[in-house]
Amino acid sequence: MNQDRWARRAGVDAVYGVLSDNASLLNAVVMQAGKYHLLYTHLATLADWQKTEAQKRREQLLLDELVILVNKRDALVRDLDAQEKQAEEEDEHLERTLEQNKGKMAKKEEKCVLQ
Repeated sequence: MNQDRWARRAGVDAVYGVLSDNASLLNAVVMQAGKYHLLYTHLATLADWQKTEAQKRREQLLLDELVILVNKRDALVRDLDAQEKQAEEEDEHLERTLEQNKGKMAKKEEKCVLQ
């Protein structure tokens, strides 16, 4: 019984470790998107006739990168939400199991009487 409890707890801890890793990755993606956005905003303030061909290509590349980063961010947020939900469900299951086991142990203790 203790092994089962520890195995579940280890699984929950692993999920929280993944959550932490994904949160760090999400933060890095958001930071990178912010940098791209600043560069894109600078180029977007220029009128099209003022931009060189290189600046126009750079602006399009930055816009494409921003779209990719936003999609990555959205996927990470969805993954984090799913993992948090799974971790919460595992915690609830673990707590229910522990409560049930406490009840069983209390009944066994009531039956154990020294004579």
